[in-house]
Amino acid sequence: MDAPEREPAVPRDELQVALHARQELSPEHEPEIVEAFLERVGKAIDARVDERVAEHEDDDDDVDFAPGAIGVAIGSIALGIPITAVAGSNGGVPGIVVAWIGIVLVNIVYGRSTR
Repeated sequence: MDAPEREPAVPRDELQVALHARQELSPEHEPEIVEAFLERVGKAIDARVDERVAEHEDDDDDVDFAPGAIGVAIGSIALGIPITAVAGSNGGVPGIVVAWIGIVLVNIVYGRSTR
């Protein structure tokens, strides 16, 4: 059973705009560009989470967290901060995007492996 095709969390053109702005502006503006892009990504992810929570709101009694799921989530957030800093200093916006895609994939793989 194939999952329905979903739009990306943030449209590709927004990433391209952020990358173009990074190239056009001086290096001291890079933190603001990265912060604005990550804020848009965060809002898009929050909207998806809210959507999924609303879909499963009736199933609240059946919620059963896998052992360690909360630890993986908290660890991802805690490690995401220094990983973002290193990825941003070495790879700029593309490095940060790749780092967070990796963090998200780790959580997805963990979540699916415990079902």
